Amino acid sequence: MTAAVDRRCWRHLLETLGFDQLLDRQAREEFYSGLEGVPPAFTTENCAATFGHIWENRRDIYLRGIANTFAALDRRFRSHDGFKIGSRLIIERALSDAGVGGATITGATPCGTWSGFFASWTAKAPARKA
Repeated sequence: MTAAVDRRCWRHLLETLGFDQLLDRQAREEFYSGLEGVPPAFTTENCAATFGHIWENRRDIYLRGIANTFAALDRRFRSHDGFKIGSRLIIERALSDAGVGGATITGATPCGTWSGFFASWTAKAPARKA
């Protein structure tokens, strides 16, 4: 009976403080798995230690969550080449003499690189007026 009450108290405090929003999926799963079986006693000292640790490490937990999210992405939606143009490029009205309008590109380009894109785009661009 005491374990069930402690478990409910831990969950309630986590949600009431909003710390469940600070935790990434991995940390949240670790927290809830720690409540299975016989959870830690719901005491002031245990609460201060647990939630103090979460608060002190909130930045690391947040960054780990971002890293895990990107690591879990499908391979087609992540790359380490900052100059690669793939099948997900959409540029509408990005380039012109006035700074707006001019180019409409949707989907893949046959160029494969930024330099190839700009070379092909400038070759097709109308000549500037003198």
